[in-house]
Amino acid sequence: MEETKEQKIKRISETLNSETKKLTNSISNWHNHLNTVSKFYKYSFTDQILISAQSPNATLCAEYKMWQNNFNRNIRQGEKGISLLYEENGKKKLRHVFDISSTEKSAKARDIKVWEPKSDYLSVISKNIAEKNDINFDTIINKNAENNNSTNEVNFINVIKTRIDTLLNDKSNKYVNDIINHKKGTPLEEFNDSDIDVMFKNIVKYSTRYIMAIRCGFDVGFRENYFKDIDKFNSNETITQLGKAVSEISETILREIEREVKTIDKETERSGNYERHILTGGNGREITADNGGHKDRQNSDRLQSDDKVTGGRGISEVYGREWSDIRTGRNDISVSSDAGAGRGGRIRDGNVGTA
Repeated sequence: MEETKEQKIKRISETLNSETKKLTNSISNWHNHLNTVSKFYKYSFTDQILISAQSPNATLCAEYKMWQNNFNRNIRQGEKGISLLYEENGKKKLRHVFDISSTEKSAKARDIKVWEPKSDYLSVISKNIAEKNDINFDTIINKNAENNNSTNEVNFINVIKTRIDTLLNDKSNKYVNDIINHKKGTPLEEFNDSDIDVMFKNIVKYSTRYIMAIRCGFDVGFRENYFKDIDKFNSNETITQLGKAVSEISETILREIEREVKTIDKETERSGNYERHILTGGNGREITADNGGHKDRQNSDRLQSDDKVTGGRGISEVYGREWSDIRTGRNDISVSSDAGAGRGGRIRDGNVGTA
């Protein structure tokens, strides 16, 4: 007997609950989740969980019409979509996205181009993000120079670290307060509020640093000791606040990096003068460029301290007709351009319950 729509919503809701609970059962599970966030940073926390649960090898996802209309790719016969929950007028509904592996090219298929912060872009990206977020870039450069470690890559890493710390300090109270209100019956019940705050901030900080590193192409190791307290967050309510913090901070910073990369790419294509743009930067001021190739870049500074950082390419988001036509990232309602919102409202992150 074919599953009814109501039965499917109930099943997907139960999957969301059970998979959320598993995230902090082990450090390995949390590690896998962070890898998912790095690929799908524009999706909500709940969407990230459901994508990973139903299609753990997914890399690029979009809805049926987006693949067909914008990229001239067809969904293969018999392929099943990834079911995601959303809310409309207070009712749970389903939408479906398909990974690129479920598609095939038509005769007019468009190329899929990915974005990445190339080594020669790092100085421009770092300075622009610093200026737009009131980060003293000169102080970062001077401090690194004092340690004989002032390169474009180190400066980029330290700007991103500073950005993470700022967002975490700004946003942590709302998450921590909710965790404290739901700590009864969890291992967190044994800790005072300040200890919970410290544990929360450490996990979110190192989680976000890891996501930034692998998404920006740095091959970093995963330091399990940074996540030794992860199992203390073992209820859906506390896991949700932890996951939302990581997801939302990661999205904010990766969107900033993405915008800078794509601005440089567009200006480079338009001007046909790559070197001039790199040397002057987006604001016209001259910036010293680090001309090391992407595959060869290496540095002693780390997004995760004590982790070896070497060149590499993370899974990237594709260019579309608009920058977010197809996403490996957060999309609360439908996979379309940011300007054209889809249907309904986003399902509330967290314990969705059963239909």
